[in-house]
Amino acid sequence: MQTDTRSHPHTRGLPSARTRTGFTLVELLVVMMIIAMLASMISFAMFRSMQAAREAKTQALISKLHNVVSRQWDTYVTRQVAEGTPEEQLAAIRELIQWEMPDAAGDLVDAPASLINQNITGTVNGASGYVDAQCLYQLVLQIADDDLDRINFFSDDEVKDLDGNGSPDVFIDGWGEPISFIRRPTGFPATLSDLNDPDSPDPFDLTDSPANGVYFPLIFSGGPDKTGGLAASSGTPNAGNAHLDNIHNHRIDARLR
Repeated sequence: MQTDTRSHPHTRGLPSARTRTGFTLVELLVVMMIIAMLASMISFAMFRSMQAAREAKTQALISKLHNVVSRQWDTYVTRQVAEGTPEEQLAAIRELIQWEMPDAAGDLVDAPASLINQNITGTVNGASGYVDAQCLYQLVLQIADDDLDRINFFSDDEVKDLDGNGSPDVFIDGWGEPISFIRRPTGFPATLSDLNDPDSPDPFDLTDSPANGVYFPLIFSGGPDKTGGLAASSGTPNAGNAHLDNIHNHRIDARLR
């Protein structure tokens, strides 16, 4: 008897016992690894994009602050002080700058009541730990020209109420940290400053003393690591490289390298 080898009409098209019906475990693991790698690449790209946006925001803010502070700084070149020897006149102009552009509450001790920043003594809260940042905020608001809108010139995301009294008192960078201020950063390396004139670093020193550090006020952000890495009173870099990612007005177009 001859066997019929043709497919039965009811079984035609059905999978055989050897037909694959899914992925193997190895294939699933490979797919999962590819998905994880793609997700990681996308997350990294988004992080870099957010960091770049924060840096650009901080650079723009520091540039605005620099422009306002520069207006005040330039006035001291022609400001009149009491007559005396070149050394006495230099001491007098530096004291005037200290009173009008303080970076610490103690800078206003014995300051005449007529100076524009006398009221900083009542607005700066030393307990916050950011006295220099609060001084900078008050300074900028008070020295702005009448043609410069003091309130609307800075957006809400550029200021912060640090002491919780209901009013902004510091400027903040792209990472939400207070912008720091050093009035006379003589310890800040001149090689890191595009504003420093090596031939005449102190425009108020008529004694032609040897160059010693940087004199133009330093306005800076700690950058991505949120650490300034500079001595508060002089701008001298601390041990380590924490200051290398700072964003500051002495080199506004690029971070320190």
